[in-house]
Amino acid sequence: MSQPIYILDTNILVRLAKTNDPLHAAAQSAVENLAASGAFLHTVPQAFFEFWTVATRPIPNGGLGFTPAETKAAVDYFVLEFTPFADDPALLTYWRQLVARYGVSGKAAHDARFIAAMQALGLTHLLTFNDSDFVRYAAEGVTIVHPANVPANGEV
Repeated sequence: MSQPIYILDTNILVRLAKTNDPLHAAAQSAVENLAASGAFLHTVPQAFFEFWTVATRPIPNGGLGFTPAETKAAVDYFVLEFTPFADDPALLTYWRQLVARYGVSGKAAHDARFIAAMQALGLTHLLTFNDSDFVRYAAEGVTIVHPANVPANGEV
């Protein structure tokens, strides 16, 4: 059986970059265990757009307080480690269907875009700390994995 391709949600990248975050170790461990099991770890362009927003936001406003140069260095590293898939031309079609089907509003539209990107690419696995945000998409054939549920052997 071939190993799945995991898409990393933005919150995984944020926890990997913020080494003093209480969830840093969980993110690091999940990524290392999945990679050791042979799983392929990638992300989509949206993760980098969202990461830039969070990373450059001031700490008092819930961001990481990184400078643009620090953020660029982190993004450059993540691009090498978790090669992003290009957005598929069908992404917009999938996204429009999802937001209409599930009555998505507000910030949840970003989550729908992750699922739409995965659908357009034929991918099924998402690693995220916000697993509850994606429950509504279970019928779409996606497997949502919280880092705490990645065992030492990486086989989910």
